[in-house]
Amino acid sequence: MVVTMEQVKSIINSTEPNYEEGARLGPDALPHIETIIKTADPVLASKAAYFASFIDDEKSINTLNLAAQSNDSKVRMAAAVGSGRLKNKEKTKIILDKLRTDQDISIRTKASKYLSDIDSNQ
Repeated sequence: MVVTMEQVKSIINSTEPNYEEGARLGPDALPHIETIIKTADPVLASKAAYFASFIDDEKSINTLNLAAQSNDSKVRMAAAVGSGRLKNKEKTKIILDKLRTDQDISIRTKASKYLSDIDSNQ
C-alpha cells in the first residue's frame, strides 16, 4: 500500500485523531510519521509519535525511539505513553529505560510506571 504524507497528516491533524483507524495505513506510514516528528511543531510531532504506537510493526519501536530523543518534552511524553502500548515488551523496555532518566519528572514518572507494569506482568 502506498501511503502519502497527506494521509498521515489527515489522521493527526484532527482535533481528536482516530489512531485506530489510522493504523490501517500500516508500516508504510512510519517514514512520514518520522518526518513529522523531526520537523513539525511539538503538538503535531507528539500526535505523530503516539500514532506510531498504534501501528503493529517492529519499525514502530524505531519511530518511538526517535521521539524519545526529541528536544521537546511533549514529544518525549508521547514516546513514553506510546511505548506502553507496544507488544514487544523487551524492546519497549529499552525506550522506557532511557526515558526513566529524563530531565522532566512527569516523563520519568510515566516511564517508571510502564517499566514497573511490564516487570510485574512477566
